[in-house]
Amino acid sequence: MKKYVIAVDGGGTKTVGTLADLSGEVLNYKVCGASNPNDIGEEAACKMISSLVRKLADEADGWIAAVYAGISGAVGHEKALKRAIHKACPDTTVRVESDVYNLFGLLPGDPNRDAAAIICGTGSVCFVRKEGELHRIGGWGYLLDSNGGAYSVGRDGLEAALRHVDGRGKKTCLYELAEAYLGDKPEVSIGKIYSGGKPFIAGFAPEVFRAAAEKDEVAIYITSKAVGAVREYVNIAAKLIGKNFDCIIGGGMMHDPLMKMMLREISGVNLIYSEREQVFGALNQALGMIER
Repeated sequence: MKKYVIAVDGGGTKTVGTLADLSGEVLNYKVCGASNPNDIGEEAACKMISSLVRKLADEADGWIAAVYAGISGAVGHEKALKRAIHKACPDTTVRVESDVYNLFGLLPGDPNRDAAAIICGTGSVCFVRKEGELHRIGGWGYLLDSNGGAYSVGRDGLEAALRHVDGRGKKTCLYELAEAYLGDKPEVSIGKIYSGGKPFIAGFAPEVFRAAAEKDEVAIYITSKAVGAVREYVNIAAKLIGKNFDCIIGGGMMHDPLMKMMLREISGVNLIYSEREQVFGALNQALGMIER
């Protein structure tokens, strides 16, 4: 019987899943909504992920030997997520971890070596692996620790647009960009912003980077805060792992060329950018679950 694996990368904005054979060839790729249980609730996260796994499993003409799910916010919810995946795909081995393991799975060379991983997606977090032990820095959710992610950049950008129009803030082109993004004037779009919630607010982040690239003073300040959050991660990580360490960095924010350019100023670390999506790091983890 043919054997397959399923890999899932779940975040605060979207969730990506792949079905692959044991050679690593991807046979199916699907995208659905957010699956961070701290954002949407444990029950909704379980439904989202189990539905995705079931759809991928239905495409296989053989046995699903392993399912690996690296989910943002998974810590504390692993048992419930595993149960949901088992129901969607019985008779398989299931592993649920934080999505940072997806990023570690993309490290060149030995993926289990001492290194750090920073995710700058909807939110941000850093993990340091030292002698097999994992240390967490930040990533305590958008209500408590949002700097460094698209949500905080988008939120600050929309706030700056509103402060501009009511006279409290500096003039900024973010107002016009927000109007285009919202489809109406920001000051009459509050209901739309709140109903859209975290993913919708995070979606404004690329416009803030666009404004910063065009030398908008307010946007430059906002984006520099995101870089400052990464710099803070690096400084704390260096205390744990030593200087000039490898740090793989990923997440949607890393697709912005300005963010990458600004990060070049950070010293004492070898920043590694993977050109591959984090779901392929999850796939490497899934394949590692199979006995050869």
